[in-house]
Amino acid sequence: MIRNQKIVGALVLSTLLLWACQPKAIDAVKYNDELIKNQIAVSQAVMQLSKAFKKADTLEMQSAYNRATFVLDSAYQNVQRIGDFDADSTYRHQVSSLLLVYKSTMNNEYSRVISLYKLPAGEFDMSTMREMEELVISAYEKIQIAIDTFSNQQQAFAQKYNFKVMAVSNE
Repeated sequence: MIRNQKIVGALVLSTLLLWACQPKAIDAVKYNDELIKNQIAVSQAVMQLSKAFKKADTLEMQSAYNRATFVLDSAYQNVQRIGDFDADSTYRHQVSSLLLVYKSTMNNEYSRVISLYKLPAGEFDMSTMREMEELVISAYEKIQIAIDTFSNQQQAFAQKYNFKVMAVSNE
């Protein structure tokens, strides 16, 4: 009888210790929020660049591009400084991958669009307009694929640590 009590006591104690060592949902939410605030900042900066494209003002475009690039570089560095959660880097690496897709589209598609907008009037024609449209669509598609992949990883992280992801508006 005493032996059974000791075994039960040891099982309860080991269960409590195991439970106490697992990350809490609130810690997972805080970790998620820290990563997401960087992604949201980048998304908002890229949206400002898109608005500048619609105005066709090359000075505003360049300014928005420079700002978005700065925000993106800062966000990437911030995410790299954030440690792993529960000894797992999967989620943080997925956020980094998303930011790298943004960086690639900034350095390629978006910078090319700005250079096309800066062409002299005589060189700006329908083929230039088509190229710009194709570049913007390409950037959007790349970012959307990366966002979908990231969202799946975020949902898996939330499910693992038992919390719900709330939608955030970029507006």
